[in-house]
Amino acid sequence: MLKRIFPLIALFILMQSQTIFAQEPFTEILDKIKTRYGALPGLQVDYEREIVSQSMAMMNSKSKGDQASGRIYFQPPHFLKIEQSKPKPETIVSDGTTLWWYIPDKKQAFRYPATQLGKELGLLNEIFQGLKKADEHFEVKLLSPEAQKDRFQLQLKPRPPWPDIDLIRLEALPNGQIRIIEIMNYAGGLTRFILGEAAPKKSF
Repeated sequence: MLKRIFPLIALFILMQSQTIFAQEPFTEILDKIKTRYGALPGLQVDYEREIVSQSMAMMNSKSKGDQASGRIYFQPPHFLKIEQSKPKPETIVSDGTTLWWYIPDKKQAFRYPATQLGKELGLLNEIFQGLKKADEHFEVKLLSPEAQKDRFQLQLKPRPPWPDIDLIRLEALPNGQIRIIEIMNYAGGLTRFILGEAAPKKSF
């Protein structure tokens, strides 16, 4: 009887240690993201944005989708400014209640309730505050932790589900710097943000 029990105990201990080992990178990278972004009074970060259609994603096409670049400014809890410089200057500003969209070339300005883009804005707010409450709003998991040690991929599945967004994938460096945000819709298309290094910014 004892000869049977000891191997089972050893197997149980081994399985527990493997589970703990697998959780360590996940917990560690989340903590580093919180540390890196959570205490900032505000930030500015350069970005490149690409919209990939469903057909391009399915074909794994190397062709570039709709592209833009510029700079993002954020101040917690809700101030967000996206200043696009290419291909044409445009600016989006939100205080969490109202969203303004400026198009200088056309001398046009539009005003909308922030709830019209509420989920997307809320997502960026969540990310730039270090994913402090990610476990309340998403099912979060680490993808293929053994594949690459120089970067980590996190998958965020909205909970409860969102109408237009299926899931979000983040790529982070070991120091907690978020490099890529991919927002995937139910049709299979995605919007990809490639971020530079965030710099602290107190006032805007």
